[in-house]
Amino acid sequence: MTNQALIKSIESRIKQGQSPLVILSLEEWHQIEDIIEELSSPRLLKDIKKARDDYKKRKAVEYKSLN
Repeated sequence: MTNQALIKSIESRIKQGQSPLVILSLEEWHQIEDIIEELSSPRLLKDIKKARDDYKKRKAVEYKSLN
């Protein structure tokens, strides 16, 4: 099933009054929690934006040169 088909299926169930259900392993859930926590950090978001800007301006450093 494609992502688009999955979204349509979920939207259809919501319109019918059904709540969608997602089942994840505990490990996957902890990973999601970690990502949410990291992305709620204003400093991290600022650092990500700067890194993306540097990359666009070709100011990035190659990984190989860090060794």
